[in-house]
Amino acid sequence: MSQGWIATDDGRRLHLGHVAGLDSVAVTIVENGLESESRLPVRQADALLAYFRMDVPRHEASYDGFDCYAFVSLLTDSVLKPEDPPFDFEEGALKAGDVVVVARGPELPHGIRHWALCVGEDVFISKFGRTGDGAQALVEATDGQAMLSLYDCDRMLIARRKADALPWDAARWPS
Repeated sequence: MSQGWIATDDGRRLHLGHVAGLDSVAVTIVENGLESESRLPVRQADALLAYFRMDVPRHEASYDGFDCYAFVSLLTDSVLKPEDPPFDFEEGALKAGDVVVVARGPELPHGIRHWALCVGEDVFISKFGRTGDGAQALVEATDGQAMLSLYDCDRMLIARRKADALPWDAARWPS
């Protein structure tokens, strides 16, 4: 959004006015013609705004490797440690603000194929692809079954940030 436009489904640029003045993000879900606001925690909504303010398209090399895991690390204020993510994984009922992983097989974190943020009943948003591999700043919205299918996974788990997790390294990918 820092560039002042977003891409439409057909690839055209939709120019946005007053983007620089944004001070908050609200996630809304439209279902059967009815719109409702997600119960996303304020801390995560603020982190989403920080993500949208990142100038990834203009400074792609600076964000090389920024992927779905980096996205949720930013949203949860957690250090990025792919070899040992500071999260506990569990099954359970999902609520807005929960971070989830889709995985294949019993091994964690090795079996994790994708990380996402639950924003409502069976609605998830995530960073699609790894910056530097042509994905840049794409954010996707999908349901759980689509994520399981897309990433060829057999289960979805809630990823709970460990209490002793170190904070996000803002110097690595500044917002």
